[in-house]
Amino acid sequence: MRAIAGRAGVDAALIHHYFGNKRALTVEALRPDVDPTALFLDTPLDASHPGRDFVRRALRLWDDDDAQRQRAIALLRIAVTDEEVSKRMVDFYVGVAHLALGDIVAADDRDRRLVLVAGQMLSLVTMRYVFRRPEIADATVDELAEDVGPLIDQLLKPDR
Repeated sequence: MRAIAGRAGVDAALIHHYFGNKRALTVEALRPDVDPTALFLDTPLDASHPGRDFVRRALRLWDDDDAQRQRAIALLRIAVTDEEVSKRMVDFYVGVAHLALGDIVAADDRDRRLVLVAGQMLSLVTMRYVFRRPEIADATVDELAEDVGPLIDQLLKPDR
């Protein structure tokens, strides 16, 4: 951390003060620069198939920017073993689900339903980008949207 502080031209104590430890600094450096508001609020989701549209947009976010994808993959790997990073990642995905689908989801058990949506998406991106399962990694975004979108739609409806 001293070397990083030296290259940044700041006292190493500042790095420790703002980031605490090397792991926290790494996580902050890897944090993707993503604005889910632009992705989901600028253009409404397809009302007839919001799950498919949600999956399609979320995966394109990963697929369209290699640098962002590599940082997000590194964070996913860290999240598997670090409880704090895991919580932040889950909170981010739940927040995205609330932002994109909060007005669509059935009112009963809204929070649980949106956490389930976030879980589906975290599972999908982990299988596609971290574990690289060929069945998922080699599929197109549209194929995955057709496969997973109806599951998301089902989670949004009352009386599942």
